[in-house]
Amino acid sequence: MRKFLILGAVALVAIGCQPSDDYVEPERKVVSFEGETDKRLVGDWKTSDGKGDYSFKEDGNFSLKSKIGTPSGVIDSTVKGQWKVKNEQLLIKDQNGNVVPYSLKVDGKSVTLALTGSLKNEVTLVRK
Repeated sequence: MRKFLILGAVALVAIGCQPSDDYVEPERKVVSFEGETDKRLVGDWKTSDGKGDYSFKEDGNFSLKSKIGTPSGVIDSTVKGQWKVKNEQLLIKDQNGNVVPYSLKVDGKSVTLALTGSLKNEVTLVRK
């Protein structure tokens, strides 16, 4: 009897862990890459913590060079792509075509970029 109960419990757990046929993967919000370059951002910037260098070109190209901490040490990273501004949002399009929107606040010689949603992160840039 005890073996039967254990077998039944294992079967229920195994069946309960199977993916449902009704499961629908949520749609990812697609951000369109529309807007224009903004002269306020054109130029070279560094992060206020000194870990990253941004370069926004007038032709819409950008690059980001940064140092990323990993469990095995710090690595250098370079990302290139395109940028545009629309409705006080900075849109960054990476080499793979992914578009990431940042809320944008320009204040004199500094710029604050903020990710929203589950990845809430904010970075302040200052002119080089």
